[in-house]
Order: sequence, then C-alpha cells, then structure tokens
Amino acid sequence: MELVVVLRALWRHRILVVLGIVAATAVGLMVASEKRSRSEIASARVVLDTPRSQLVNAEAKGSETLGWRASLLADLMSTQAVRTRIARDMQVPVDSIVVVSPDLAVPAKPTPLSELGLDAAAVTPEPYVLTVSAAPGLSTDVQLPIISIQARAPDRAGATRLANVASAILRTAPSPPENTPGVQKFVVESVGPVRARESLSPPRPLLALGAALVALGFWCCGVGLVSGLVGAWRASGRTQPAG
Repeated sequence: MELVVVLRALWRHRILVVLGIVAATAVGLMVASEKRSRSEIASARVVLDTPRSQLVNAEAKGSETLGWRASLLADLMSTQAVRTRIARDMQVPVDSIVVVSPDLAVPAKPTPLSELGLDAAAVTPEPYVLTVSAAPGLSTDVQLPIISIQARAPDRAGATRLANVASAILRTAPSPPENTPGVQKFVVESVGPVRARESLSPPRPLLALGAALVALGFWCCGVGLVSGLVGAWRASGRTQPAG
C-alpha cells in the first residue's frame, strides 16, 4: 500500500522525476568518463636448477626438491628484510614498495568476510608493487621450479628496474656449500629478458550505473519526502480552526 502511495506521489511530480533521471544520467556519465589510471608493468621469470643442469642430466640429484624450494623463495620475497633490500637497491623509500605473494593471499577456508578482507587488502596505494609467485604444476602434487615476477611502477624504467632488482635478489639466494652433508645445492637462473608493457585500468560501467541509480534513488526519495511534507502542511492548514 505504501508503495502505491509513493508511486502516486512520484507520478504527480513526474516532471521532477524526469529532471532526476537527467541528473542521474549526468552523474553516471561523469563517473564513466573519469580518467583511467595508467601504470607500467614489467615481468620476468627465474628457474631453479641443480648444479649439474637437468638439461644434461635427467636424473640430477636434488631435482625433486626444486619445486617446493621455488615456492619457499617466492614467499620469502615478501619479508621485511627483502623489501628493505629492494628499496635500497632501487634508491627509493621503503614505504613506497609493497611485495605481494599471491600464494599467501588465499584463505584456507573461503568465507564472505575473509574474501572481503583480502579484496580490501589488495588495494595498494604504494607506487611500486612487486608480485612474486611460484608457477603451479600440472597437478597439485607437482610444483614447477619457476618463479614469476611482476613489477608495477609509475613509469616503464621504474618497473623494469624493480623486476631486475627482484630477479637479481632471487639469483643470489643463499645456497649451501657443495660439501654440506644432507643438503642439496641449487642454482637460480633467469629465463629470458625482462618484458615491459603499459597497463590501463579497465572501464567501470557497473560503477557508473550504480552511481546513476543511487543518485536517482536519492532524488526520488527527496521528491517523495517534500511532497509528503507539503501535503501534511496543507492538511494541517485546512483542519486548523478559524481564529
């Protein structure tokens, strides 16, 4: 019943409603035409190998452990000590760099609250963002000894430099001496050159539509509220006894 009353009130003021639709459309177009952010992304990859490469020795000792070692090295890149070293090599403040590990950003038990928290934490205001992740294998039991590096920066030179610094840190990862008992030695090598490209934030049509609907909703609520107040005031004026 109340909905019918609201619709009748809006119909009586349909000219104002049409003006609200025009205003809401303008709001949506304004949001849709906002300048899209640009950033530069550089990517690189490194691979873990045995001292006597698997390319020449199919049964190299220690090859079965390279997968989980690559995953461990990727996770260690997000530590404070490594971030401080990256900032020193980049000659930028530590607070301007963030290192993201996708493997650690997946909740053990996905829930709406945990996923919402991860989405909020994924918003990184820092200008330099480094993402380091181990390449997944063909199955859950097999981990490839490959580490992917993705560096984002305001300019292409900064993104390339950040990717090179991260690659250099991984290549100089401490490995035990050859004569260490019970520990298998490994080496880290680059896979191809660093590749850089421009990244443009995607358009936001849903955000523009949502802004337009919210603006129209507030407008209609205002029209209905003012109409109700005016009607109540007129009714009180008619029922007031003459002096």
